Amino acid sequence: MRRVLQSLPAGSFDYGDPAGPAVLREALARYLARSRGVLADPDRILVCGGYSHAISVLGHLFHEIAFEDPSLPEFRDGAAKGGAVAVDERGIRVSELDSPVPS
Repeated sequence: MRRVLQSLPAGSFDYGDPAGPAVLREALARYLARSRGVLADPDRILVCGGYSHAISVLGHLFHEIAFEDPSLPEFRDGAAKGGAVAVDERGIRVSELDSPVPS
């Protein structure tokens, strides 16, 4: 292990790209194109550490993620912590949604 660690470049020990390793995002883009017919730019792919992480990121980005009831409280809470619209025991609080933009 010592020999391997000494031979690694210094960049191997940093946090890396916050969007995920470029090699992984490129592989995902190729997979999506081949299996789903989706043309995805690897620079627009975000690799998350799980569902909760993804919900939190989406909450930060969109501020309007709505969950139906029933849904898992930990996911609703994660979205709310990310800034998404909250729900209560009766479901989404529609009054907290922004009004739609006219098309």
